[in-house]
Amino acid sequence: MGGQSWLLALHATRGRERTGGAPAGACGCAGAGGEQVARRLLLPRLSAESREESFVAGLALLGMDADWSASILDVLLEGEPAQREGLRDALRFSGRPGLEPRLLAAFERASAFARAALLDVLVARGHPPPVNLGMLVSEGTPELACAALRAARHFPAHVDQALVRQALRSELPSVRDVAQEVGLVLGLPEAWSAYEQAIARPTESWRLAAVVWALGTSGEELAPLLKGLDDPGRRRDALWALGFSGRREGAEALLPWLRDNALGPLAGEAFAAITGLPVAQGYSVPSDEDTEGDLPVPDAVRIEAWWKTARGRFNPAERYLSGVPWSPERLVELLDHGSMRRRPVLALELAIRTGGRCQLDTGLLVAQQLREVANLRGDLGRVPAGPFRELMRGGTSSSAAPRAERMIRRESRAPASSGLVVTGTGMVSAIGHGAVESCAALRARIVRPRPLPFSILRRDAPGEVVPTGHPLRGLLDGFTGMARLLKLGAFALEDLLQSTGLSASDAAFFRQTALLLCLSPTRRDDFDFQDELIVEKLPSRLLAHCGLSLPMQNVSVLHAGHAAGLLALHQVSQHLQERRFQRAVVLGVDSLVDADSLQWLADRRRLKTPESPMGLMPGEAAVAVLVESHAEAARRGATLLGSLAAVGVARMEGDVRRGVESGRALARVIRQVWPEGSSLVGDIYCDVNGEHARALEWGSAQALLQETHPVAGAHIHAPAECLGDTGAAGGLISMCASLQGFARGYAHGEQALVWSSSDSGEFAAARLSRA
Repeated sequence: MGGQSWLLALHATRGRERTGGAPAGACGCAGAGGEQVARRLLLPRLSAESREESFVAGLALLGMDADWSASILDVLLEGEPAQREGLRDALRFSGRPGLEPRLLAAFERASAFARAALLDVLVARGHPPPVNLGMLVSEGTPELACAALRAARHFPAHVDQALVRQALRSELPSVRDVAQEVGLVLGLPEAWSAYEQAIARPTESWRLAAVVWALGTSGEELAPLLKGLDDPGRRRDALWALGFSGRREGAEALLPWLRDNALGPLAGEAFAAITGLPVAQGYSVPSDEDTEGDLPVPDAVRIEAWWKTARGRFNPAERYLSGVPWSPERLVELLDHGSMRRRPVLALELAIRTGGRCQLDTGLLVAQQLREVANLRGDLGRVPAGPFRELMRGGTSSSAAPRAERMIRRESRAPASSGLVVTGTGMVSAIGHGAVESCAALRARIVRPRPLPFSILRRDAPGEVVPTGHPLRGLLDGFTGMARLLKLGAFALEDLLQSTGLSASDAAFFRQTALLLCLSPTRRDDFDFQDELIVEKLPSRLLAHCGLSLPMQNVSVLHAGHAAGLLALHQVSQHLQERRFQRAVVLGVDSLVDADSLQWLADRRRLKTPESPMGLMPGEAAVAVLVESHAEAARRGATLLGSLAAVGVARMEGDVRRGVESGRALARVIRQVWPEGSSLVGDIYCDVNGEHARALEWGSAQALLQETHPVAGAHIHAPAECLGDTGAAGGLISMCASLQGFARGYAHGEQALVWSSSDSGEFAAARLSRA
């Protein structure tokens, strides 16, 4: 795309970001001339002969207040290849909301060529493919097959890996090349085998094979690239690839080519990519000739002299990125501000090493890419550094969009003889970095409150007050927002895996395991799309961070606040009875100590302060619970922590905090799981948190239950006294505490009751029994 057109397009996009309406500048004249300018100037150029003009016209129209997307799609569907490509890029780059319905409708009536373009657009906008990708790979044109394979990088659950393997053997080089790249991201051993074969013979695909070989082999395997330097037909590609090897031997192989008139600038770029030497700053010679990528012409004499003194600093067994030893953080740093020519290759490496978890589309506008890179920094997790062949483990799905489950709106409960048992727990909290430690600290009533970095204006006097909360210390320093939830959830899952002896990579086990992720709705009134963003991003990043081989289609997300954990247990009982899964992990994650949550709570005067003693103290925690049928647990010899005797749920419409009325709803759900005349309950774990409304709710429920249930004889526990309000993790914390009481012998009887209620009107209770 021509430089001038790029500048116009970028200027148009920035104009829209400033004004919120039509673009400014050369393309932004549409904002001043309105519909006439659009019709006379921009619409005709959608059908221009050049791809660049179509692109700029399309992007400018998408930046206007009026919706011209129908006209753009008409040309994309019926136009020539150049127009289709330009408008595809305009739609990919545009941040205009609400385009998806039109794109999906256009996809239904599009030709194979147009479908390929529309599929690229949908994937770039984060929308799942509208059809199974396997059909497009096996039955479509080469262009459509390539688009479908590219989409599989981001949505692997939408394609059968057997079809990717089949595409690896395609007679069409274009399809085969994309399949090899996608296969590496999906972790298919056959993909790496294809590169091993491709690097050994000179073909039109050798350039890509050489780059992948440089990224994914050890320093002892550079021979194919060094041999490529001896072949004039492959020499340029070998020089380009050696720069990505990061090896000292590769740098030394580049030195002789610094003196080559044609290839010297490319050799200098590759040398700098390994060593970090700033060739353009004192190590180049003036030249009036145009070079590839406007690269500087290296001063071979000065560079060779520098290498004699610097060579000893480079370990031959180490791989370097611009003079710094390889690390995931260095890789992301170069994606942030490294060479634009080299970023697509580095982005591919990151995608391969993270199994598709961390992907950057280097074809988007710079502002979009910078936002994505910022997100990558907090989501890196574990990034293996070994050869690619060691990363090929047969492929697991990790990027399919999870289901966002609706909260249950009717009263119901699991059958009393559900046959479900709990076989594992994991937890991280302010008083313990594991389930056993946290529950022991709860029993000992250990507390670790501390002032929060937040202040509230006094109501009746000048000055401010600082609320006290229960944040985790050390583990989460520097993490905010989704990254904080990610770290919390990962700690709980890792504790669950460690305590049960399960392996995160056991694909056979987790293929039959559901994951129910329990969260609270966003505590921000001006950011109502945060919940959708979390549903889209958090589950896949969490699984990838933990290396958990659990398919994304097994994941559900519940934004139900305090009651979410027990609501999820009700869904688990249904899933297992219907034999949809063999077992389930219920994971509750929440943090009320971030600035947004504190502001939201402060605005509603819900925080406990010296001048407002009836309020909550914010906390944060994550809890993971493994639930399965008794038969399945016995089959695999799992340790039983307790039995899930019954789960009840209910929904109260309107304002839930209405004293006696909400207490009556709570009493009803408790009666569901603790019928009159059933076994005594020795411990009751309550969802009270210091707020007057919750205390009144529980007090009213007790008054209604006391005539038929021996509530007064039970031991009452309120985990929030030690942990603060932990939101969506609270119900599962109570569950873990009761199970540990059974396991450690300090429970007051054979049965325990747990209840929770959400601000949005959900009530849930569960009765647990000693195993």
